[in-house]
Amino acid sequence: NEPQQYILLNAWIIERWYDEFLFWLPSEYENITEIRLPYDSIWLPDTTLYNS
Repeated sequence: NEPQQYILLNAWIIERWYDEFLFWLPSEYENITEIRLPYDSIWLPDTTLYNS
């Protein structure tokens, strides 16, 4: 809405990174290759959106 200078946005943001502390050898853990963790149990990078 240009006259009121606002925008309504609905979006998904997907971030991927490598964390060496979240690595294991599947052969040592019953061939488990993937786990799911609560979002607040591991470090997540800060995300900031800028208007440009």
